Amino acid sequence: MSKDKLVVIGNSVSIRVRPEDGSLTYANIIANKLNLDLIHLGEGALLLEEFLKQQKHQKIPKNSHVIVNFGIVDACTRPIPKSLYNFMMEIDKSSFKQIRRLIRFMENKFRTKLVKLKGKKSWTDRDKFIQQMNNLIDILKSKNCSYSILGINYPNNRIESVLPGSQKNVILFNKELEKLNNYISVHDLNDQEYYPDGIHYNSKGHQLITDKIINHYVLANSN
Repeated sequence: MSKDKLVVIGNSVSIRVRPEDGSLTYANIIANKLNLDLIHLGEGALLLEEFLKQQKHQKIPKNSHVIVNFGIVDACTRPIPKSLYNFMMEIDKSSFKQIRRLIRFMENKFRTKLVKLKGKKSWTDRDKFIQQMNNLIDILKSKNCSYSILGINYPNNRIESVLPGSQKNVILFNKELEKLNNYISVHDLNDQEYYPDGIHYNSKGHQLITDKIINHYVLANSN
């Protein structure tokens, strides 16, 4: 008899432990504790819009439980457009290697100034993000999937100093996410204890998120 499926979708928050100490992410811990088959579709710097446009949701099996961990990439303010960022982060090819290096240098050197010059804009408009989230929820419902939506980590002061306006954006994005069913708040996590790099969970943070999700999963599947 096959196991029930746990699917995790989102950005680097779902796949990294900072500092890297060999600890498991919340996805692996939950799958182990509940004896679920894990399908991890998380990807660094992934926008919700990209996930939908690339049809990654087609990899989600019917009747699975899905953990949705999008938002920080969408909400934080940015110095350059996402398309330019993607180009910059591609594996170097001889014809564009020097151009990419120049873009990386300029982006690193003038990041905060560029954010301000661009009007402290994020890669995704808040209303557009919520519309995309509702589209995702419709897809999950059509697959008869249960789901949990994780709130967005509040960026610490280090992140805010580099990407000014990000803290305000995350507050506003979370206020909209709170209106959705199956939302799991993370506002009680402080960065120093649970995500000291300002975004990604440490081992203690992953354990706390595990507890939050399992509590929600058990309640969602007890009816």
